[in-house]
Amino acid sequence: MTAQNLIDQGLRLIGVLGAIGRTASTEEYANCLVVLNQLLASLSAAQQFLYQITDESFALSGAATYTFGTGATWNGVRPQRITAASVVSSNGASSGVDIVTAAEFAKLAYDRSLVGNFAKILTCDYGFPIANVQLWPKPSAGTIELWSYKPLTQIATLATAIAFAPGYEELLKYNFALAILPEFPRGHLDPTVTKRAAETLASLAALNDTTLGDTAPPVAVKAS
Repeated sequence: MTAQNLIDQGLRLIGVLGAIGRTASTEEYANCLVVLNQLLASLSAAQQFLYQITDESFALSGAATYTFGTGATWNGVRPQRITAASVVSSNGASSGVDIVTAAEFAKLAYDRSLVGNFAKILTCDYGFPIANVQLWPKPSAGTIELWSYKPLTQIATLATAIAFAPGYEELLKYNFALAILPEFPRGHLDPTVTKRAAETLASLAALNDTTLGDTAPPVAVKAS
């Protein structure tokens, strides 16, 4: 399924396209793609709709702060939330790192110049588009292994294939229909669409919580 296929399904749910085979205008499709990506961003921000924890490793150099994001010192997709961390020394020994808030990090009484083989605590400001990660003590070598939630991938074009975990195509179809309705005054909403949109959100959130066991507190996603 491509992004256009999903958009067409959503538009049919609100009665904009009618019969299968009809298409929207170029301008309408462009607007639909923007709304679809906004929906994906909202789902990512809610976090319980993120279905995978990504494991990455980055080199340590003795710095107290590392940038994390596309093109940054730690070059990867900016994390939505870091869930776990471990420092691996050059001889292969590893030690877990406690993840704390910035407020907790700032309150700790410590020598900020301290260097060690391992870090004991980590905090991330989740800045956008580049996050900043602070470690203490500062490991002079080795690597850090990070487990984090990443945002759902944005869709580049109408021809982009929808590549998410099972169940997400249905979630996106129904919730996209709700999200795009205000853009089409001629559209109308069947109550079954609203009901199914809510059901898909609830079922995927519950599945991710069961599968990962480490989701964020529930956050309401407004699809319209």
